[in-house]
Amino acid sequence: MCSEIEGRDFNDYPKIAIVMTIFFLCLKGGLVRAQTLPEKVVSIVEQMVEEGASQADVDSYIEAYGSLVSKPFNINSAGREKLSELGFLSVFQIESLLSYIEQYGAISNSTELSFVDGFSQETVELLSPLVVYGDSGAPGASELFSPLSANARYRIKKGHASEGLYNSLRIGTSAGRFDANVTLESDAGERFADFGSGYLAYNFKKCDAKLLAGDFTARYGQGLTLWNAFSVASLGTPSSILKRGDRITPYKGVDENNFFRGVAFTHAPSDRWHYSLFFSYNRIDGSATDSTYSSLVADGLHRTQAEIDRKDSVGEMVTGLNVNYLSSHFKLGLSAVAYRYDKRNARKVQEYNRYQQYDGWYGNIALNALYSLNHLRIFSEVAVDARGSVAALLGLGWSPSYSFEIFSMLRHYPKEYIATHAGAYSSQTSISNQEGATLNFLLRFNEKWTLYGFADAVYYPWQRYRVKVPSCQVKARFKGEYSDNGITICLQESYTFRSNDLSSKHSFRAAFKASLGSSLKIGVQADGCILYSKYTPFEKGFALSCDGVYTAFRGVLSAAVGMSYCNTDSYDSRIYVYERDLPQSFSSAALYGRAFSLYGVVYLKKLRIGKIQLNLSLKASTNKDIRGQAEIVYD
Repeated sequence: MCSEIEGRDFNDYPKIAIVMTIFFLCLKGGLVRAQTLPEKVVSIVEQMVEEGASQADVDSYIEAYGSLVSKPFNINSAGREKLSELGFLSVFQIESLLSYIEQYGAISNSTELSFVDGFSQETVELLSPLVVYGDSGAPGASELFSPLSANARYRIKKGHASEGLYNSLRIGTSAGRFDANVTLESDAGERFADFGSGYLAYNFKKCDAKLLAGDFTARYGQGLTLWNAFSVASLGTPSSILKRGDRITPYKGVDENNFFRGVAFTHAPSDRWHYSLFFSYNRIDGSATDSTYSSLVADGLHRTQAEIDRKDSVGEMVTGLNVNYLSSHFKLGLSAVAYRYDKRNARKVQEYNRYQQYDGWYGNIALNALYSLNHLRIFSEVAVDARGSVAALLGLGWSPSYSFEIFSMLRHYPKEYIATHAGAYSSQTSISNQEGATLNFLLRFNEKWTLYGFADAVYYPWQRYRVKVPSCQVKARFKGEYSDNGITICLQESYTFRSNDLSSKHSFRAAFKASLGSSLKIGVQADGCILYSKYTPFEKGFALSCDGVYTAFRGVLSAAVGMSYCNTDSYDSRIYVYERDLPQSFSSAALYGRAFSLYGVVYLKKLRIGKIQLNLSLKASTNKDIRGQAEIVYD
């Protein structure tokens, strides 16, 4: 076996799904159209996979992008925090945009946006599907009423490892002050609607408040107490290190673990004061008896009897409060969260997890601050847990012009600090047992040449899983990019050092992409890596890949073909290569050994028969993997 495809498996499809689909499609509304991921999003997804991001994180990122596309916001009424949450706008671009709107008034179209200092054509094109223009004070029709809409997606997969049909169904509506959504989803081998989520929200327009019942996510401060929404730290622009947006957000995703279920309330009594509070009781998967649990399971799979027995076996209660004070240049926030499981902790105590054990109620409280002055950002957060352990982080960012941006952060997370739902920047899954420093910068020499840099150094003062001694790790990545007239050339070098096994890994990448007219895009990429460690004196790997996309009949027909060849010494020197996939999906091949792979994808969009629109896509590859997707739209 010379490659692994990282992506979703798909499950058997019962007849009830077809009946439900036909029913919902007969309602007034439509499906969310299939969206192809832009190159910027593709590069971030590929980098996430290389950095070891989980399937849930990648799905969450694609889901977040899809949500922005389905419900664009008015760029003229978006404040500093909303623009910052996009992740790919620099501090200078945000301040430049706000200054332009204040001086000249609302931006009327994308052409005018390109006149704003710092907004290149590439940035404008990336923003186009996410925003609308015009007078910020005039609400659009979608803000007043949105008819019932359904997004039903069915994907079939047949291959050497599994067969079945993945299905998901999302139904949502927005009418007046009410907003509602229901999501049903099943993975490979599961019964139909194995997972379901939904919410009902009511907006109090006069007092700027919202009441939500159902499923939601929450994010507080810099994440030292609570942050279970998706966030990209070392990706995108340097300013993505800084987390923004203390808020509670309705949940529409299919990750079966990373959300709350209960009641939430948010209120902004004035422009300066914002607060939110919530209570959640959710069932999660785990290995448990009637009174104890020994482990929690986060894969969300319920195919075998053993997996079904673990489903919803543990209950968790969580309650939280967040209060923010905002001025023109300063933000101060206080957050508190408490949580407990309904069963006693029976996990096996080992040295690496000795300080991460608790029973009964536990919690955290934190104070966070953000200071903004022109193109300068200073941010910090200090948190304490129920046993008095203190965690802290401090960051500084500066973007004096469109050509330069730099952000750095120091972090201190003691081995005793426990925060079950924290999501602060970290080099491991838990927010504990590390002292670290991070630096992220961007330098544009001109409109064509850009240099990106990222470095993270961390010391682990206590044992970790499978690492029985204190250790340290250093990561660095540098990327140079040239872009002009549809041609992009990229050179990237990444380095990782780990002291526990004295390993050093150098990874190299050279990529060329070109748009040949409006119909054809091609790309060629070469990857290599060199690995040293005390267990493997020397290993190397090499991969060469290329792809092409052809679009015809005004976008109705698109076809993509790609191929890869690899030659690596072992799985440790594997190389990740992104492959184009079905709409709103991804796959990344982990190539190792000596292998050749070939894949093809065909997209048919906007096929019309009366008021019915059909979108079809099919992918086949030499690893015996076949995937198909169908979307039906009734207008």
